[in-house]
Amino acid sequence: NYVKDIDRRRLVEAAIRGMLKELDQYSNYISPEQLSRFNQNVSQQFGGIGIQVSQRGGVLTVIAPMDGTPGAKAGLLAQDQIVRISGKSTEKMTLNDAVKLMRGRPDTSVKVTIRRPSTGKVFDLSIKRAVIRVTTVRDYDGKSKFPLMAGKTGYVRVSSFGDKTSGELEAALKTMEGAGMKSLILD
Repeated sequence: NYVKDIDRRRLVEAAIRGMLKELDQYSNYISPEQLSRFNQNVSQQFGGIGIQVSQRGGVLTVIAPMDGTPGAKAGLLAQDQIVRISGKSTEKMTLNDAVKLMRGRPDTSVKVTIRRPSTGKVFDLSIKRAVIRVTTVRDYDGKSKFPLMAGKTGYVRVSSFGDKTSGELEAALKTMEGAGMKSLILD
């Protein structure tokens, strides 16, 4: 009764984390929110605008829009800086918080304010979210076509692992074998 404003869920989660730390260095508590993000990553699909972002010099920056996604169709470019998401400044926002704001239910929109360093222009975009499917197996051009290089050498890059990675890799290998692959670079 002494402590009035207490979030019981936070308190229970802190107790669980404390107990698990006493077991060994490998045991850890994963919150429902973290589990949901993990499952989205493993399933290789989520609702969003389809861009890769990073913090560069404290500025939320587009690394690359993914081909065929709402972000690419809206004209976002590599090096574009996202200064606001849904009216909120990204200046002190964590990368995770920014990603949470851009992800969401497909067919809903998110407003982003962009600063384009190449032109100095600042502009707003309203982008409709869609189901984004993440491909983890790519060729040397970052595509999923898998042409052979000189000497009938195939190249495959596995960027991460998810539910569909083994099937994507198998399809890539079959494509290259069908084209007469003699050797393979697996990155």
